[in-house]
Amino acid sequence: MSDTPLPRRSERLWTPARYRALLRARGPRSVQFRTRIAILLGAVAIGLAATAFAAAADAAAEVFTRYSARFRWAPLVTTPLLFGILVWLTRRYVPLARGSGIP
Repeated sequence: MSDTPLPRRSERLWTPARYRALLRARGPRSVQFRTRIAILLGAVAIGLAATAFAAAADAAAEVFTRYSARFRWAPLVTTPLLFGILVWLTRRYVPLARGSGIP
């Protein structure tokens, strides 16, 4: 054992070998880096999908409001009719969705 103390972290030299080791551990090819990028991209995609879904819901609500103002009693007929069509389409074309909360 030598009597010379190890240099502190801030005093260590950035040698090429140390730099390569750091890149292997935390660089763009590391698993940790790829995981963080995947999580970040997934979060952005979910945010964009949620924003688009909210905009579509607002547009549908506006269409329904104009429709119900113009034809006062029509929503009482069309809402159950469209729900029935949706149930039939789901049962006909997506039978495995049964029991998942989808009609």
